[in-house]
Amino acid sequence: MTILSTPITRACEYAGVPLEVIMNPCKRPAQVRLRWAFWYHLVIVEGWSLPRAARRVNFDHTTVLYGLRRYAADEFGTDVKFTLAQIREAVREMEKAA
Repeated sequence: MTILSTPITRACEYAGVPLEVIMNPCKRPAQVRLRWAFWYHLVIVEGWSLPRAARRVNFDHTTVLYGLRRYAADEFGTDVKFTLAQIREAVREMEKAA
């Protein structure tokens, strides 16, 4: 099985970077935001679990949750303390309104 499965490829395209950039543990703000976008796509759009998304790119599931919260707050104006279910609901509400 190759690491570049279809959801991974789509998430990389959504973030606009290759998988190598996502897997790099670099903490530069610009690169971190790209990782957040990647995780958002995998978890919210593709429906992956936090542990599954984290394992695929060698990060901890709590890091993925933090990234999702920050990405949703930056992109959609949600509270950074939202749970995963609240983020999904907020995204659904915004899609209905659009």
